[in-house]
Amino acid sequence: MQKKRLIIALSILAVLFVAVLLKNEFTNKSFDSAKWKNWEESEALPSERWEMINSLQENHKLIGKTKNEIIDLLGTPDKKDNATFIYYLGYTKKGINTANLEVLFNEKDIVSNFKITNG
Repeated sequence: MQKKRLIIALSILAVLFVAVLLKNEFTNKSFDSAKWKNWEESEALPSERWEMINSLQENHKLIGKTKNEIIDLLGTPDKKDNATFIYYLGYTKKGINTANLEVLFNEKDIVSNFKITNG
C-alpha cells in the first residue's frame, strides 16, 4: 500500500513538473503594438516580444503589408536594409537562444515573406 502511494505521488509530481516546463515553453501573450514598440530587453522582460510572436502571426497578416504599415504595427526595425526589416525578439526560453523576426519586402516595398531566425 505504501509503495502504491509513493508511485501515485511521484506520478503527480512528474505531471506537475512537465506542466511547468510546457507553460514556460509555450507562453503566449496577446500581441500589443505599443508594448512591442516600447519593449526594452531587461531581466524582468527578457522575452516579451518572443511571447507575443504567435499572437502577431495569428492575428495580423504581415504578407501584403507595406513598409509603412509594418512600421505602424511594429515600430522602427532594429536593423534594416532595402529588402529586410529585422526585429529582435529576445530570449526564446530555450536555453540562452535568442531570435529575430525578419520581414522581407519585394521590389514594390510590400511584404513578400517573413521568418523567425535564431539570433
